[in-house]
Amino acid sequence: MNAEIIKFVVLGVVLIAALMRLKATIQGRNRSIFVALVLMLVGVALSIESIYLAVDGALGGLNYANLLIRFVMFTIFVILGVKMAKAFESPWAARLIVGPVGLVVLAICSVLAVLFFIQSDLPQSSVGLHDYGSQETVRWYGRMGRIYPTFVAACLIVPAARCALSRSASVATRVASSLLTVGFTIMLGHEIGRELRLVHGILDVILPFSTVLLVTVGLIMFVVARVMGEKAERPKALSDRC
Repeated sequence: MNAEIIKFVVLGVVLIAALMRLKATIQGRNRSIFVALVLMLVGVALSIESIYLAVDGALGGLNYANLLIRFVMFTIFVILGVKMAKAFESPWAARLIVGPVGLVVLAICSVLAVLFFIQSDLPQSSVGLHDYGSQETVRWYGRMGRIYPTFVAACLIVPAARCALSRSASVATRVASSLLTVGFTIMLGHEIGRELRLVHGILDVILPFSTVLLVTVGLIMFVVARVMGEKAERPKALSDRC
């Protein structure tokens, strides 16, 4: 499948998820998840060449749109990290994500991403900075952009898997948790694969966008669980938190 088609499919799914959260957001419930989905929509849209070139052109054509994507991703994973850790009743994951360790990781990644971006020679718009992949500073810039989201994903794998295997949770909740578990695991595996140079070409598109797709559908499943009116105490609490 063409990489751009994959991106447009994922974009459509994220848009549907955001629209499904709109009513709850208007009612004042869990607005942060809606914000995360809107930011995810922005991030996916900016990965599409035609949109990226238009936006980056408006920003001066020096790839500031790519820097925007990095900070959009940081924000998404701060929000999802806090909400998912709370939803899965995992205080240790919450402490790792937004406690001293997580905040230090976020701060270091943010500062170094900006520094590596400034040090790179990026004279023309290039989606994903693919035209500049030979520059060492660009490679390190990419790493800094991926480390914090991968760190958050790693923190959430065990809590999500525990919920997926819980017999007290509803079927819909367990399916949602399973999707999140697989999504976060793929994200971690993708980063390890990149560092070992095992992931390249179309896989470098399929794996990260599979993560976005699985996480988004997982969030949709929590909405479905609420609409279905599940009555079990734990599933209800979990879906309400998400």
